[in-house]
Amino acid sequence: MRAGLIAALVFFVGLAHAQSDPDETPATPKYQRAPEYPAACMPTNGVEPPTAEVTVVFDITKNGYTENVRVADSSDPCFNEVAIAAARGWRYEPRRVNGRRAEQLGKEVKLRFEFENDIRSVQLDARPLHRVPPEYPERCARS
Repeated sequence: MRAGLIAALVFFVGLAHAQSDPDETPATPKYQRAPEYPAACMPTNGVEPPTAEVTVVFDITKNGYTENVRVADSSDPCFNEVAIAAARGWRYEPRRVNGRRAEQLGKEVKLRFEFENDIRSVQLDARPLHRVPPEYPERCARS
């Protein structure tokens, strides 16, 4: 009977181990600054500046740096270099697999260039990663 109990425990432990998926979290933005509208893309003769969309694809290293940045799709090639330069400066909290940092390949971000509204990225995350309470001068804190 004891042998049967031990075999059952080994089976259930093995089953639980086989069913558990590795703990994985994707990379999250730490620092993303939107690029400025490039002066080289401004039309002449009073024509309204164009709106463009550029999709960049890149890999994120174990340290959160972007590398192998490239353009996947673009509505106007004039904006490509500015989009690539911006993505090269972005930093991420790296992807984690089983609690360890791991590379993330093929991250895709779409940038929309509009002259009046600067640039909006469809996937920029505006949530703070860390909140720090403000430090008030002593005389202001009393009131």
